Amino acid sequence: MTANPDYATLDRRSTDEETMTIKRELTAEENVQAALQFLDHSDREFAAGDVMQGSEKLWSAASHAVMAIAKKRGWPHAKYNARSIAVGRLAQEYDD
Repeated sequence: MTANPDYATLDRRSTDEETMTIKRELTAEENVQAALQFLDHSDREFAAGDVMQGSEKLWSAASHAVMAIAKKRGWPHAKYNARSIAVGRLAQEYDD
């Protein structure tokens, strides 16, 4: 049996069913760093000719970038639909 985590330090928790570990939500800055890392990995995958992996990494980069912005603005962002709404709000804001 594992020890109880310090829930006060977790913004949000989810359970990874396979490993049964508790994960915390990333901070906005951690999401920015993750986006940059995924963007770098995407570039490498495309350079290696793996379009599928490059596309998946690029999608992850975009998702983390939207989560960072939404978190900083206090918008919902935990689920795909919330991130989609956030993108719509940004498009309206920037008249794009």
